[in-house]
Amino acid sequence: MIDAMGKLRLYGMRAAYDEVLTTAVKRQHEPQQII
Repeated sequence: MIDAMGKLRLYGMRAAYDEVLTTAVKRQHEPQQII
């Protein structure tokens, strides 16, 4: 997913996606909640 966003030059979305995943993992959310 991150690679695809980079190829599409969606750098802001890529950074936000990474931040969302990091926060979700810290809060121990399930994958269904993250997406």
